[in-house]
Amino acid sequence: MAPCCASSGAVGPWFRAATLGNWLVGLGLAAVQPGRSCKKRWSFVSGSQSFRKLNSGRKLNQSDSSSVDQDEVRRFAEQAADWWKPFGPAAMLQRMNTTRIQFIRQVVSATLGHNVDEQLAAKSAVAENNRLEQASNMSLHGLRVLDVGCGAGLLTESLALLGPHITAIDAAEEAIAVAQRRQDSMRALVEREQRSSQRTLQSVRATRIAERIRYRCITVEQLAQESEHLESYDIVTALEILEHVQSPRPFLANLVRMLRPGGVLFISTLDRSAVSYLVAIGLAERLFGFLPKGTHDWRRFVQPEELCEALLTIAWSEDTPTEVIESRRGPMEILRISGLVFDLLSGGFQLSTWTDVNYICAARKRHVMHDPSAKRERMVPVTGQVAEGVASR
Repeated sequence: MAPCCASSGAVGPWFRAATLGNWLVGLGLAAVQPGRSCKKRWSFVSGSQSFRKLNSGRKLNQSDSSSVDQDEVRRFAEQAADWWKPFGPAAMLQRMNTTRIQFIRQVVSATLGHNVDEQLAAKSAVAENNRLEQASNMSLHGLRVLDVGCGAGLLTESLALLGPHITAIDAAEEAIAVAQRRQDSMRALVEREQRSSQRTLQSVRATRIAERIRYRCITVEQLAQESEHLESYDIVTALEILEHVQSPRPFLANLVRMLRPGGVLFISTLDRSAVSYLVAIGLAERLFGFLPKGTHDWRRFVQPEELCEALLTIAWSEDTPTEVIESRRGPMEILRISGLVFDLLSGGFQLSTWTDVNYICAARKRHVMHDPSAKRERMVPVTGQVAEGVASR
């Protein structure tokens, strides 16, 4: 099984030199752009404050019927075979993966209160099975997850190890094929372990990947046409995909439609800033070649303010439920935003308050309570503790 994140020992001298330049450039620009600090930019709590509209770059109010950019699909289809290679086109995503999972676990624990350690201890009849289950972590046990833009399964497999049932979708058939081949290899490993009557931690993890993931080559718009998927997922993830879609607002609206009331949406993308242009395009693509040239279009990057405004104002027409409209108060509330910053020493990423390059956002869908005396349904925020760190921003 390929590692979720490449080890620091595999980082070559050229990679360290390049990331040192990355880090110094970002630090220098952050110093001359103090207003871009995440702490100064975010002062809201759970979506209580509206955001100004930003008109620069690509807007989030396009209304195309499909969010799929076929050129982007072809580009990632060509890279699918190398997706799991430590120094392949998804090398930086592999390094980022552990931190993305950390963020998801933190928010789910604080927001949904989902902790199954005591449940496992109560339900496991065999002490050895209990030890294996706890050692492999089941912090998302029993939840339903939709992973949109799953690619070859990098995030999907890591999520599956935490115990949920996952539907993973992607528009690139070649990427889904790679993910399914890896899943088949996990099934073969499980069968070998069963024949030998041994149950190891490796077999537990392989079982989850083999049994808890359903891969489909389908777009989120197509999935939204299947009524059984609407408002049926506890968690929806769309990581590093928003900057590749051609119609962000309808795309976000369909993600929200998949969430059950109280469910959490996770989105990670790139900020449209001077630093992100230098780091993601100037250094990563053009100078050092960490990413294939043309992977990113800076005009498609989305500033955190734009993303939050779109999530907070998404609504649907009462006459045409599939028509996306703007509302003064949509069904979502922002829980937490963190930057994803490269750590020079470990070769991985860390959560940070600095969001000028990569960042990840968590938003929750409010519960809907029907008021018979009112003409429209009114949104009632879910109860419970808001994710740590929001109140101070």
